[in-house]
Parts: sequence; C-alpha cells; structure tokens
Amino acid sequence: MWRGPGVDGGAVHPTGGPAANWALAAKPGDSITIIGPNNRAAHCVTAETYSGIEWRPGLAQRVLLAGDETAVPAIGAILESLPAGITGHAFLEVPEAGDFQDLDTEADIEITWLARGTALGRSRPHGELLHEAVRGAVPVPGWVGIISLDGAAGPEPEDVNVDRDILWETPLRMDTAAIEASRNPGLPSGALPFYAWIAGEAGVIKELRRYLVRDVGIDRKQVAFMGYWRKGKAEL
Repeated sequence: MWRGPGVDGGAVHPTGGPAANWALAAKPGDSITIIGPNNRAAHCVTAETYSGIEWRPGLAQRVLLAGDETAVPAIGAILESLPAGITGHAFLEVPEAGDFQDLDTEADIEITWLARGTALGRSRPHGELLHEAVRGAVPVPGWVGIISLDGAAGPEPEDVNVDRDILWETPLRMDTAAIEASRNPGLPSGALPFYAWIAGEAGVIKELRRYLVRDVGIDRKQVAFMGYWRKGKAEL
C-alpha cells in the first residue's frame, strides 16, 4: 500500500485482469485520469450535483457506511470529508485483519472492521459479516423514524438481476416512479435526517437493499446502493 498527496494506491498483482494488465504496462509519463468524490460533498448541502462515489447526504446528521474491500477507498474518502457533529456507523468487511487501516474523520462515526479470516483457511462467506453488522446497527422496524400509516414494512424494491444488470441505485438516479413510490415522495433526500451509502459485491448489496428498504422501511431517497462487482463475473 502506498499513499501520495491526496491519492491512495496498492500493489499490482499480475492476475491477467484488465486493470492489472494496464498497470503493468504503464510507464513514467503516461497519462491517467482519476475519478473520485467531489470535495463539495463535504459541506453536506442539498443543491449540488456530485460525482465519483455518489455521496449525497444532504442535511443528514446520522449516516451508515457499509462496504467490502473494494469500497474501502471510497468510505475512507467519505469519512475524511465528514464534519464534526455527524454520527453513525461505518462497517468495512475485508479478507483478514492485516487489511485493517487507520481512517481519519472529524465526525463521531463508529468505525468497525470485519475480517472474513481468509488467511486462516476458515473464511466466512463474502458479505456475511457485513449483513450481521448492518442488521445489528439498523434493526426493524422504524429505526429511522419513518413509519407508514398502516404500520407495514417498506415496499418491495424491484428485482435486479445482478448477473446481467448493474445494481446502481442512488437518489439522483431514481426515476419518477421510484420517487413517487418512496416513503416520503414530497421530501428531497437532503431534508431527511438519515443517509446510508452501501457498496461492494452486487449480490451482497442486493440483499442489503432488500433489508433496508423492505424490512426496515427506509425511504429509497435516503440510501445509495452500488454493486461495484459481481462474484464469478468479469467486466471486460
């Protein structure tokens, strides 16, 4: 692992993948484009349009961050951007304890690292620890103070075939039908007190999406779900 001025990076493993092949062929002087979080997101305002990691907390004062090893850089950047006074949890599931890092934040966020135990030969299934942590931190029902008039759970989110389609649902990208079907269709995401950002393996994110939206009843405008990759699938 290496760290430069404002940029984190890691060792390149010659696995034959597109990114590894590109990195191994790169030479001094080559150009590179880095796409990352917009620094304006640190101010937690509602009117701007951000890019990169899709972090749009609006005026939320309580947040949930959850992801696997592929989401660690983004979660680290989000934590660094959060001002004092923001509370919540950050759960990061990684292969082993040696992957734990020191992450900086001025916010009052409880950061929890979860090691699957890959190096010990008895690894927990990918995403299992993340599921347990999120369920423990966000119990049902009505944890975020959003309770329907009939006391029912939230709506069943439409199914996404993660083996064929990309699961990428963020408040800015929601269509009109999804907004009208949300728990608070008349309120912008920035007006709600809670915001969650979930990213990692698509199958894991799909199950967390179902739990948070259907079982807990969180408004879909309060959560960003991003399937960064799919186990067993290659994106070429």
